[in-house]
Amino acid sequence: MTVLESQQPRPADDEGEDEPAAPSDPAPPAPEPTPADAGDTAAPGIGNGPVLAACLEEGGGGCLVINISVLDEAAGSCVELAVDNCGTFSRAGIPVDTPVTWRLGSASVGDLEEGCVPAAYDPDSAIIVDGSGSIGWNLDTRRPSDLVLDVSLEAAGGAVVPSPIGIAGTFAGAVPDCES
Repeated sequence: MTVLESQQPRPADDEGEDEPAAPSDPAPPAPEPTPADAGDTAAPGIGNGPVLAACLEEGGGGCLVINISVLDEAAGSCVELAVDNCGTFSRAGIPVDTPVTWRLGSASVGDLEEGCVPAAYDPDSAIIVDGSGSIGWNLDTRRPSDLVLDVSLEAAGGAVVPSPIGIAGTFAGAVPDCES
């Protein structure tokens, strides 16, 4: 029972039955919920589907790399993506639509034993070999912000999760620098 449910209604006066209670006698504020009071409510992002994280780093030659991690606790996996604008592409990258001059250069999927942090790749992860869909962001800002992912990825054999791997989600706000 919460504090609000346990309050008893005040008896009405004969003269002011239609008037609201005086502002000088407000109900006590409800206490902040504690983890024990939260019941089955999960923390935002935990247990409610994939959780995206991203960071930005400078690549060789002054290009930029957006590192994205996608934590999926239900599947027990972590997908790592690297989107870059390095320009001297020795290979085409994974066929996913990105803003002009950018590409999905690499991606992999691993288990959660190593954690799921952007730019911290698990050496035992399976390589993503094919994909479709799109990765975009707000192009009106100097720094990439408000990432939107809607992709389907195919992992090489031996992946932690079966293919295709679908990711649909957003990362709100400006992408911060990667920690060194």
